[in-house]
Amino acid sequence: MLFAVLLFLSSTQVFAQFEKRTWPTNVKVPSIEYTDMSGQLWNWQKFKGKVVVINFWATWCAPCTEELPSLQRLQDLNQNNHLTVLTINHKEAPSKIRQFNAASGFTLPVVADREGDIAKSWGVKIFPTSVILSTEGKPLWIIEGSVDWTSKEILDLL
Repeated sequence: MLFAVLLFLSSTQVFAQFEKRTWPTNVKVPSIEYTDMSGQLWNWQKFKGKVVVINFWATWCAPCTEELPSLQRLQDLNQNNHLTVLTINHKEAPSKIRQFNAASGFTLPVVADREGDIAKSWGVKIFPTSVILSTEGKPLWIIEGSVDWTSKEILDLL
């Protein structure tokens, strides 16, 4: 019996609690003109007509690395739909990010925010933090903490 319980616990992923709040109406939306580590340009035009999840993370952040697999699944399940995921790594060297992604099998686009300016412009102080943009490019939600991006609660939100 104990073995069955341990097997069950080791096969499930446990996510920390998260806080969800609406984007403040009095906060200016930062401009988006980023180039990811593969050289692809990301801007408002590229996001047009899509729900966008912008995720701020770092390799040293355990809750970040906990939620990345579900973000990858979300993107993989929605490749032909109107949803895209853009990740922004906080203050780490591109070589470290590439090494982490290769070891983890992640293929999500990553913008290296070497100085932390992008996170600062979005008001990010907690990692992970995600901002959900509407199909019109308006920030709707801020989610702080680790999330299962394939859960019913989050899929209904998207």
